[in-house]
Amino acid sequence: MKWFDSHVHLEGRSIEDLEKMGELGVRAVMNCAFYPIPPEHPETFHDVFRRMLIFEVERGRDAGLKVYSALGIHPRCIPRDYQ
Repeated sequence: MKWFDSHVHLEGRSIEDLEKMGELGVRAVMNCAFYPIPPEHPETFHDVFRRMLIFEVERGRDAGLKVYSALGIHPRCIPRDYQ
C-alpha cells in the first residue's frame, strides 16, 4: 500500500528514519514549517523556508520520498507590537 503522510517535521528526522518510512510504504510527505522559538528577524523565515524547499526536498528524494512543503507563519511568531 502507498501512503502520504500529511504532517511531518523532517528537520528532526534522520536519513534512516526517512528510508524506513519508504520501506513501510510512505511515498510522499507534507513537511510542515516549524519554529522552535519565535524568530527575531524576517531573515530567519527565509533561512527556514530555504532549508525546507531545497535541503529537505533533496534529502527526502535521496530516501525515495516526494516532499511537499507547507510554509506559513504561526501567529505566535508575529511581534506583539505589530501594527
